[in-house]
Amino acid sequence: MPDGSPKVSRGFAGMTAVTATYVYFLLFAQYGLVRLIESRGGAADAVQRAMTFMGIAGLVASFLTARLLAKIPARKLLLAGFAGCAAAALLALVPIRGFMEISAAMTGAFTGLLTVTLASCLRKLIPGPRFGLQAGTATGFAYFICNIPPLFDGPPVLQTIFCAAICGVGFIAILATRREALEISPAPACPSLRDDDLKSWGFASIILALLALVWLDSTAFATIQHTAGLKGRTWGGPSQQWLMGGTHFLAAVLAGALADKGWFRGLLAGTFLLFVLAFRMLAVWGIDAAAAGPLYAIGISTYSVALILFPSARPDSPGQIPARWRSAILYGIAGWFGSALGVGMAQHLHRLPAGLLVASGIVIATGIALANCDASRLLFRTAGLVAFGLIAGIVNAIAPRHDPNSDPVARGREVYREEQCITCHSQFIRPHTRDVERWGPFHEPDMTEKPPFISNRRQGPDLMNVGLRRTPEWQKQHLLAPQAIVPGSRMPSYSHLFADDSTRGDDLVAYLFSLGQKHAAARYAMIRDWKPPAGIVADAAHGKEIFETFCTPCHGPAGCGDGPQARNFFRPAINLRKGSFFYTATGFGSAQELDALQRIARFGVPGTSMAGHESFTDQQVADVAAFVQQLAKLPIIGTKAPGSFQ
Repeated sequence: MPDGSPKVSRGFAGMTAVTATYVYFLLFAQYGLVRLIESRGGAADAVQRAMTFMGIAGLVASFLTARLLAKIPARKLLLAGFAGCAAAALLALVPIRGFMEISAAMTGAFTGLLTVTLASCLRKLIPGPRFGLQAGTATGFAYFICNIPPLFDGPPVLQTIFCAAICGVGFIAILATRREALEISPAPACPSLRDDDLKSWGFASIILALLALVWLDSTAFATIQHTAGLKGRTWGGPSQQWLMGGTHFLAAVLAGALADKGWFRGLLAGTFLLFVLAFRMLAVWGIDAAAAGPLYAIGISTYSVALILFPSARPDSPGQIPARWRSAILYGIAGWFGSALGVGMAQHLHRLPAGLLVASGIVIATGIALANCDASRLLFRTAGLVAFGLIAGIVNAIAPRHDPNSDPVARGREVYREEQCITCHSQFIRPHTRDVERWGPFHEPDMTEKPPFISNRRQGPDLMNVGLRRTPEWQKQHLLAPQAIVPGSRMPSYSHLFADDSTRGDDLVAYLFSLGQKHAAARYAMIRDWKPPAGIVADAAHGKEIFETFCTPCHGPAGCGDGPQARNFFRPAINLRKGSFFYTATGFGSAQELDALQRIARFGVPGTSMAGHESFTDQQVADVAAFVQQLAKLPIIGTKAPGSFQ
């Protein structure tokens, strides 16, 4: 074979490079590196320090790359980008003080180099008429890979090694193309964009719209990953992760096909509408709105395709911003700045407020107002932007403040004090004890609270992190009728808190749900890494007795999800007789499935009203899991509670 002859087609190399780049950014730069720091005991300040190094390096590298592209062939920069990203990931595995910050800075720098270079020349790598479809397929495949449960929930070391390896795949794909492949004449224009979209105000409008979408997405994803109720309705278990991965893939393919038909701006508007719908579902409509997660995934994939297509969709022409600067400005401002803004906001949120959507909508509307703006209309549109600014100020002025009279959490804390809940419940995890597994994780109590609710008596479970173990819906039903939800409970009913249109009950529920939310990542990591103790022989017959006592209120005597309490929950108990389990991965062997069922019996399903049984012994957990596993092998019973999960 002559030197320099291609081993792979340009289109295949381009799609492989897109997939490898997205996987690295999503699974390592945005997610795995943070988990790696936390797994080594790094606190929030360590994560913030690393993210600061990464963000600054990425921002600087993005604009520096635009200058380098004028002097250095894109092929060389792509190879350097993949090699540097792989090296940064492997460096993060070295447990030496200071190496994590170096790795974070390298990750930002080489990711900036790689993304700007690839996006600026992607049209040359994918020259055919289906530019959007091929780029969308590669993007969707990357999202699918990232959502594979063993990778998504796998150890951070595994994620890091996998991302280094996939950078190697991208390196080989580019290396296998001809040296002159990226130096050929510009490809024909993609119909998704007009010439005016790459000039002054038209260009600014696209950047502002994508900035708002990245900002929204980054805020939402970080908030979801650190909030039990939200994660349980999106990426809460293997089946949901497979669903999200498949949804991502199909949505990205469709978005790419629509871009080929000239629907570029429609993709941006559609993404915002999907985000509004999904986030309001998660925040307001129905505690367990099942469609919210897939709608969110569709929105992510849709704007991600637009993000990769925009810089090189049209070749460089006089009067237009060159592709290398389009890419640098897009990823520098919308990418790095937007992500940093979103992740920073998420550190203080455990919900998705309407004000965030309003602010993002204003930014997108501002971009539309600037599109194709000539001097004669600039004054009029400036007046419109001032009006938008006034609206934003009004929204900010009327936004809820954290004062005792308007904040339900603060009011609920007062109800907790008035009802003397401290008499039976502590709010203090004993470190280095079984408390950490049952109620954990340990963190220092806030001694500045007046009064502090530490207590040293426990008639009931510790509540320091109860917001990570019980949903608001479960809490309300438990306060109304404790013995109906937890057979044998000595807790009295607090139904009077919900009587006569009083808000005291709902306020107490809001307070309980707030407890522990800042420590969700540590709790999830512990649940994910938990394994049943070795040497326990499960007794399904004894498990049947446990099931009949503790599980039938929701699951029913035959496990069909038709228990007397099932109808009190928005998402009733799962029908355990249907032959498979929604919150365990498909394809498990019997032993793996039993382990997964034991984890659910011990900890429940975070984000859903399926609560864990922290007071069970290890033997009881094994026994009830063995019995539930047997239930799935019995003939399917068709009757079920209305609305129950099948």
